[in-house]
Amino acid sequence: MIFFFISLATYFCFIILKYRRGFLALKNTDYKIKNYIKEINKNFLTPEILAVILIIVALNADVKIMGICMAVFYTLVFLYELKIKKDKLEIDKNIIILISTTVFVYVLASAGICLDYANVQNYFLVYDHSWIYYIIVILMGYFSYYVIIISEVLAKPIKKLMSK
Repeated sequence: MIFFFISLATYFCFIILKYRRGFLALKNTDYKIKNYIKEINKNFLTPEILAVILIIVALNADVKIMGICMAVFYTLVFLYELKIKKDKLEIDKNIIILISTTVFVYVLASAGICLDYANVQNYFLVYDHSWIYYIIVILMGYFSYYVIIISEVLAKPIKKLMSK
């Protein structure tokens, strides 16, 4: 169970930095989704693409080995991400609404996956004993920029209401 929590902690540290970079890119494109999509497609090949190797390991290895591999991988990617020069993200009303919407979408997607997985397995859900948890987490992390797009689309009506 310890590998589960360590891998989850390192994953969340990296995801926070990744979402911050995504919010900054969206703000730099003046919240225009088309420009944001062009921007993130330029940076599609990141060191995180190596997580495909982790998916292969997850399919062929013990869950504890996968937990260790995931913790090491996301720690290294997190440290790499810290070295990259970053601009400061100014927190304003639009960013707060976007962050709130993103957290809502992320929790909703996670809950949906958990409930669907629990129904398929038909027993008490404990991710520590399942390789599918690691695959889902890796894919949700890799497609986090697209979660920001969904969040921006959902946040537009809220922003219009707030501006009135």
